[in-house]
Amino acid sequence: MSKTLANLRDDLSIKLGDYLHQTVTTALAANNNLVDTLLANVEGGTTDNFCKNWWVLVTSEGNDGEIRRVSTYTASTKTIVTLGAAWSSDGADLATYELHKHHPTKKLQSINIAARKSELWADVWDLTLVSNNALPNSSFDWFAVSTVPYKYALSNATASKQTSGGYFRGGEAGVIVTASAGNGYLYITSESNRRLLDLQGQTIDFECWVRPSKVDDVAIVIYTLQADGTEQTLTSTGSTPAQKWTKLQLLQQDINPALDKIEFRFKITTNAENVRLDNVRVLGDTVTSYLLPETFKDGVVTSMRLQTYGSGTWNRPADDIGYNFHYEDVYGWEVVSDGTDRYLNTPTLPDGHLIELRGSTPLNDTLSADTDTMDIESEKTEYLIAMAARELYMEIHAGNASYANTRESSDRYEEVIVRLDGEIAWLKSKFGKLRTSQMRVRY
Repeated sequence: MSKTLANLRDDLSIKLGDYLHQTVTTALAANNNLVDTLLANVEGGTTDNFCKNWWVLVTSEGNDGEIRRVSTYTASTKTIVTLGAAWSSDGADLATYELHKHHPTKKLQSINIAARKSELWADVWDLTLVSNNALPNSSFDWFAVSTVPYKYALSNATASKQTSGGYFRGGEAGVIVTASAGNGYLYITSESNRRLLDLQGQTIDFECWVRPSKVDDVAIVIYTLQADGTEQTLTSTGSTPAQKWTKLQLLQQDINPALDKIEFRFKITTNAENVRLDNVRVLGDTVTSYLLPETFKDGVVTSMRLQTYGSGTWNRPADDIGYNFHYEDVYGWEVVSDGTDRYLNTPTLPDGHLIELRGSTPLNDTLSADTDTMDIESEKTEYLIAMAARELYMEIHAGNASYANTRESSDRYEEVIVRLDGEIAWLKSKFGKLRTSQMRVRY
């Protein structure tokens, strides 16, 4: 299962005895005051300055994500005064906030360090590769930036990742592309993906699942430019109903030889209309090297199997819906790197079959936003949080504690660290082989 950074920070705060979630009772204004009459109900809340030098983290409304240190607390008015910049005014909206003895950013760093040092790896089952598909990241699961799928680009269009049910057809995501001018498009080009030039002189099938906002408003296009300046543009003509998934195809297309450039485009005719795209493929050439899915970017592939047949309902075995497929082991594969990306090299395979990859990948150790996730099952979280608490206390003990209000002695921190060491050792023995729950990436 997945846990967000906000979930993990809560778990760590509880572990540290440092968990306090509240909602202001007076909306934050353009000053340094935070008023919450319900602080009277928390431990210490009736004592002046009980939270002096603690940290306020706002978790909603206009100041979401802002962190301020507590200067004073007045028990009679339940008012916290913070240091630094004034809050932005929230009007009448009441923000949620957290109070931390230790800086929230230090908690984040401790969680990431613990994930990096732990032996917790997520098991991965991936079904996003399709045999002999020349297009990388063809399920649009991989977004290196939030505005465009990895390896793709935009012309007179914008894009974003789609993870809601019904709005992607395979894998764990899809992409929605919105035209910012007529005939805007998402595309992949050989200028930044040189391997696509291997398609020159070949007869290929180009296909894509589309879901346009407007009927018959989307097309797939193959564009080529030869070294002598000759251009070729091949455009699909299939009907595409609005808000329904349809498979567009350009079948048996002869690609010119001696190419300087080839591009595969996903075009929207009307400005401001959009289309959702998923499961794109270019088949026909013999492909024996595939960009590894993002789930294996830092991980290990342990087995490869190939879908042996399908129902044929959608022309390709890989288009079948369901999981009751028959697979056979593939041997003679290897994972290689070109210094930037990692690739799966395989023997020659038949067209249009799902490739099943199994393996494992490290935990996400680059959490930054509260919504960032880590794939870890609940009982293993206890181990990770104990390690994160140890990292935090080690930093305090080392003297880097300017972010925390602490008068505890060095001996006290040593006692806590020793206790955590024992707990970590016990949890490790309890779980044996430290693995997280399986991460399934569907086709």
